[in-house]
Amino acid sequence: MRLQDGTPAGEVTGLANNIWSTLASVLQILAVAAVVLAGIRYMFASANDKADIKKQMVILVIGAVLVFAASSILKLIYQASQTIIPTSGS
Repeated sequence: MRLQDGTPAGEVTGLANNIWSTLASVLQILAVAAVVLAGIRYMFASANDKADIKKQMVILVIGAVLVFAASSILKLIYQASQTIIPTSGS
C-alpha cells in the first residue's frame, strides 16, 4: 500500500512509531525524575513544608501512572491493529 505521493505506508508507520517511542521514553524518564526529585525535597524539607510536598507528590505519581499507562495502551492498540490489518511493504 502506498500513499498519494508514492511513499510506502510502512515507512510512514515506522517513522510515526519511532517518534512515539522516543516521546514516550522521554516522558517516562521525566516522570520518574520528577518523583525522585520530589522525594529528595521531602527528605530535606521542614515539617511545615512536608504537607505541601506530599500533595505535589500525589499529583506527580498520578501523572507518572498516566504516562506509563498511555504508552502501554497505545502499544497494545498498535499491536492489535497490526494483527487485524497487516502492513505490507509493497
